[in-house]
Amino acid sequence: FKFPIIVKPTDRSGSRNIMKLESTDGLLKAIKEACETSFEKKAIVEEYLEGNEYSMETISSNGVHHFLATTKKYTTGAPHFIETAHKQPSDLSPEIE
Repeated sequence: FKFPIIVKPTDRSGSRNIMKLESTDGLLKAIKEACETSFEKKAIVEEYLEGNEYSMETISSNGVHHFLATTKKYTTGAPHFIETAHKQPSDLSPEIE
């Protein structure tokens, strides 16, 4: 991975235990804490991308995936990105979605 990175639990909501890291300093601790917070005791480590944050709301049934909506997220920013508000529908054009 290139730094900065994000470490977070695989299956929690509400921005629980999300951590942005600029180097390997604190990486093992962040992974341990994310695993401890996760219901399945696993963590995701991914590259950090600068920009607005969105989520895609979908539902799957019988192997068919259905798009419901795009939500723009507002957060406290680094290092924990705690969600403070949502905008739905988002400000994205249909072409971008």
